[in-house]
Amino acid sequence: MEEQYVVFRIGSEYYGLGINDVWEIVRWQKTTSLPGAMPCVDGIINLRGNVISVVNLAQRLGMQEDESLGEEQRKLVVVNLGGRVFAVKVDEVDEILRVTEDEVSDTSLQEESISEEFIKGIYKGDEKLVVLLQLDNLFSEQEKAALTKLGGENSAAETAAAP
Repeated sequence: MEEQYVVFRIGSEYYGLGINDVWEIVRWQKTTSLPGAMPCVDGIINLRGNVISVVNLAQRLGMQEDESLGEEQRKLVVVNLGGRVFAVKVDEVDEILRVTEDEVSDTSLQEESISEEFIKGIYKGDEKLVVLLQLDNLFSEQEKAALTKLGGENSAAETAAAP
């Protein structure tokens, strides 16, 4: 069975999110900080009239951003996690990748930098490795609820319907 992933870069590493989790990709926007937000939340943005949270995915994964990039060069990957819409900040969006089960290895990592619960598998391409993330496991239920609350009460349908 073939699956598709949106591949993006954080620092020098490549990661992928299932295409069904990705709502859209937008240019970086300046965020408004919120006191008391989770440490990985950069703030909130106005996306076509809807307020959504922006998660710094590098910080959430314990990775380093590409420091040679200015904020305006980064991208926001807007995701829908069970009706909860928020954005994750990445350094660069690379490609849409089609992979089969045979091309994905298990999550047995030798390095403990990223929790294995976040990882669905690792794609071994000819030129690069892509860590395939399990979006649903990146946040606890309490954190998911907080992300939605921070961004307001917009549902996925309202965000999609906005002009």
